[in-house]
Amino acid sequence: MPATSAYVALQDGSTVLDHGGDIDHAFARFDAPDVNVDRRPVLTFRINPDVGEGNVTLQMTLNEIVVVDQTFNSSEPRVWQEIVEANILRADDNELIATLTDTDDAGLISLSDVVLLYTNA
Repeated sequence: MPATSAYVALQDGSTVLDHGGDIDHAFARFDAPDVNVDRRPVLTFRINPDVGEGNVTLQMTLNEIVVVDQTFNSSEPRVWQEIVEANILRADDNELIATLTDTDDAGLISLSDVVLLYTNA
């Protein structure tokens, strides 16, 4: 039988992670009804890093497990996709948190259009 897919739109607007304000953001808890936990979901988002004079690093955790740990050394906006390991996404009460670190405390990251794609059971 063919597998079907679904998605959860976690955020349409922008969130800015900045040393002058919040360096982390917890997205609203969400469900992934009928998720096949044995299949790997895909996290996708727009990111616009401003590296300042150094680098900025985005770390994202899903249910307390690091799924993104990426350093940027240029300030170009881009779209990012991350294939998440199996058995991290749950059918209900998932939590995604984004955190900024940077080498000179002058950078920031803007995140938008955060979507999680997954396969149904």
